Amino acid sequence: MPLSRTIRFLTFRLERWIQRGWAPQLALVAGLIVTISLMAGLTAWLATDAFAGPGEAIWWAFLRLTDPGYLGDDEGVVLRTLSTIVTVAGYVVFMGTLVAIMTQWLIRKVALLERGLTPIVARGHVVILGWTNRTPDLVRELVSSAGRMQRFLKRRGLRTFQLVILAEDITAARRQELADHVGTAWEVNDIILRTGSPLVADHLRRVDATHASTVILPAADQPMPDAGHADARTVKTLMTLAQLMTDSSAAAPPIVVAEILQAHTLPVAHAVTGAALEEVESDRMIARLIAQNTRHPGLSDLYEELFTHTFGNALYLQESTAVVGLSFHEATAWFSEATLLGAVRGPSAEAQAHLNPSPDFIFEATDRLVFIAPAFEATYPVKPAPSASRRVPATSGEAPAPGPPEASPQRTQRILCLGWSSRVGALLQEYGGYTQEAFVITVVSTLSARQREAQLATDDWRNRVQLTHVEGDYTQEAVLQAVAPETFDTILFIGSGLLRSGEETDARTLLGYMLLQKYLTAAASDPTVVVELTDPHNAALLEDRPVEVIAPPAMMSHLLAHVALRRGLGAVFNELFGPGGAEIHFQPARAYGLPVTGTYATRDVRQAVAQRRQTLIGFREAQPGQPALHLNPPADKPWTLTPQTELVVLKAYA
Repeated sequence: MPLSRTIRFLTFRLERWIQRGWAPQLALVAGLIVTISLMAGLTAWLATDAFAGPGEAIWWAFLRLTDPGYLGDDEGVVLRTLSTIVTVAGYVVFMGTLVAIMTQWLIRKVALLERGLTPIVARGHVVILGWTNRTPDLVRELVSSAGRMQRFLKRRGLRTFQLVILAEDITAARRQELADHVGTAWEVNDIILRTGSPLVADHLRRVDATHASTVILPAADQPMPDAGHADARTVKTLMTLAQLMTDSSAAAPPIVVAEILQAHTLPVAHAVTGAALEEVESDRMIARLIAQNTRHPGLSDLYEELFTHTFGNALYLQESTAVVGLSFHEATAWFSEATLLGAVRGPSAEAQAHLNPSPDFIFEATDRLVFIAPAFEATYPVKPAPSASRRVPATSGEAPAPGPPEASPQRTQRILCLGWSSRVGALLQEYGGYTQEAFVITVVSTLSARQREAQLATDDWRNRVQLTHVEGDYTQEAVLQAVAPETFDTILFIGSGLLRSGEETDARTLLGYMLLQKYLTAAASDPTVVVELTDPHNAALLEDRPVEVIAPPAMMSHLLAHVALRRGLGAVFNELFGPGGAEIHFQPARAYGLPVTGTYATRDVRQAVAQRRQTLIGFREAQPGQPALHLNPPADKPWTLTPQTELVVLKAYA
């Protein structure tokens, strides 16, 4: 074998040896130390007469190699020269190489531990499977709901709340993002992070998913994901989890809160998971929120309050035997600090929400009462005093008795939709569900009309929705002028599903909005504008502008957290924002026979609204540019009505 080839072969074998890890590397360093000690010791023994034998000389060389402090003890030129060479070699081999190997080993070990590959042992914990654009907000909502969390723990007989996140890549940047979102609401180090994929059974064992109380599956990590791909991952995860449960010693399966994008995936998901599944149809829910917001401008402020626990009021479920046998009208008087909306009836897997029920709706023992309240404690029943319904004196005489409900004339709403994503199909489906209304919708997008039509799965909405496709870029002024935005009732910006990131999507949306505002100002037109943003932080850029903002990732994070901590709330949200059920309206006070110059207690206004078979949930002072929303006002609080005062009511769709 030629010498060069022999050298390459030996170098290759040495490289393979070193790559085996820290033990072979330490063996190599030890071999070098022994070799240098032998060579230097034997040379010193042969070249000088300072040593009695070769063993003493080799020990001398080893001491100089490992400790430079002996360098000044030697005498003679030859011995000092050898000592210097051996000491310098010691710096390189013993101190440098050995310390480097140990340091690199320690760094790798710490990095391995930080990745979270060690399986945990827990019981009753909450597991989030996957790091998506929903995860940080989802964690913040879970840990900030202190009262709801304590009730969650009590129902499951747990003492402490443990949160575990399984992500495919755990990095310092993600830990910092988590810390920034959680803030002071929770100690971030108490959140357990583990590396892995929810598609792999061993990785699910790593987070002890079978012994969890709740498993949450956010859908996607892109601003507008491919729905089929996202749902396929969700179903595969559910199947893997179900298989683990058959081999597990856990007494009961965890509740699985899964975000589903396509409606036809639901039967498959239920077949795999059974009664333990709480599904959240994200595309349909976001479409419902957008559709309601375009029909009732101003709802985005209400969404922000009801979906979070950071301020104001939220939705609560309460089991109370105090109102069993009472009608809905009778039961409302038992809650002076909360607004009773109705009840959730039936087992969790088949729960049905009955919101704004008829006045003679009778509460049963198994019902879970639905409230809007500032805190759970406000939903405790208190037997009303006989004088609880007394009216606060009016400043301008008694209000006339409310007459029969006013008929809602059928109307046609013209909507301009700027942008395209897979969510538009769900939005059209929602508009088609409002049987008493008609919609004329024009969609402007760079995607061809043929491609858009191919993405629309159903046509059952077309008898109530007239759809027109326009091909063009809405960030071009000429395209905006051609569609005449001033002729529409509502203008809706949909986050594009054609861009690579949420940042690019929002940048394009914001540019389009600014061009639109410039155009509308020149045209002296003031239609309702609703903007969909992928990052809720970008909403601050539109704070002082006449626009309503909906951020789907944040909304879905809040909804997933609500449903995870309290089964049954999913049915409430579906009923509250879906077509055909009870829905929220902003109505003028005069529609209920209340003079705008009168002062009334909240309970008196509530009674006037109840006579129309509706439920009062608050007031809105519609001041120019800054509507002030007051949900769940105290029953005794007096309100002086003005022409700008609107009542926020829950009423049946008609």
